[in-house]
Amino acid sequence: MPIPMRTWLAATSALILTFVWTAPSAAEEAAETWQYQCLGDPAVGSRICTTELATFQKGEEFIVYFVHVDKGKPPLVVSGETESISRASVAVDKNEPLAAGDCDEGACFFSATDSAMLMKQFRKGFRAKITVETATGQVLFDRVLSLRGFTNALIAPRG
Repeated sequence: MPIPMRTWLAATSALILTFVWTAPSAAEEAAETWQYQCLGDPAVGSRICTTELATFQKGEEFIVYFVHVDKGKPPLVVSGETESISRASVAVDKNEPLAAGDCDEGACFFSATDSAMLMKQFRKGFRAKITVETATGQVLFDRVLSLRGFTNALIAPRG
């Protein structure tokens, strides 16, 4: 029986954040740079690849990433260290912001339709304004991130 996409995405988010938080110096070095990254072991079928950007605000790490999937469009996830995240939105250049459809356990997941739209906008755009909030409206993250290098980070590096 296949794993539901939402369950798989939540597990992906936890795995990526666990990896990054256990190696903060590597995350700090990679901050503000889009990267193609794979975690896990392909031999046992648990390999997860993303195109991601890790960044910090007020000492907390946030990661914006597209999860590469075998079928369908890569979903966009915005995650942070705190589990109180309940809203996230992304606005590329002068486009209207798109809101995440669901947030759970420190990560917000964009629908397949919105993820596909954002993928197109990220590839053509220059900047993305990311906003992350709690249920009470407290802003946890509100930054404009460069999309420079995003398109190159969609493909696994050779070697």
